[in-house]
Amino acid sequence: MNALFSGPYAWAMRVALYAALCAAIAGCGAWRMHKWDAARYEKLQAAYADFKAATAATAKAAQQRADAQQKLDQQSKEQADENHTHAIAGLNAQLERLRRAAAGGNTVPAAPADSRQPQLACFDRALLGDAVDGFIGDVSRQVASGAAATLDLDNAKAWANRAK
Repeated sequence: MNALFSGPYAWAMRVALYAALCAAIAGCGAWRMHKWDAARYEKLQAAYADFKAATAATAKAAQQRADAQQKLDQQSKEQADENHTHAIAGLNAQLERLRRAAAGGNTVPAAPADSRQPQLACFDRALLGDAVDGFIGDVSRQVASGAAATLDLDNAKAWANRAK
């Protein structure tokens, strides 16, 4: 064997032999690693496919629940809008009835018949009546606005309680 590795190119042959030996060892290790990685890769691919299927099923179920909830919310909104419309109509009818009842008479009573000097009153009855009527109109508008706001808030509270 010494005859094979003697001469001027003996060092080159030794290097080539060591390189071939290292390449063979590395190739064998790479082949075994590839087999191990391929099996691991297949396991990961199967786990990923299962994950995708489970995620798709969960998403579909969540979408169905969301659609059902949206349908219930829409029905609830329509019912609440209808109830609110009826409540506002009832409120407006009641306020109109009260306005008509107040408009039926004079807000400032006439001077008593047995008054000795009605001209000495500290106010003009016509002007005071107009001022009181204007005040009552303004107050009734404020009451109507406040009552409508109260109905709106009650409706919002009912929505909030349904959402819980």
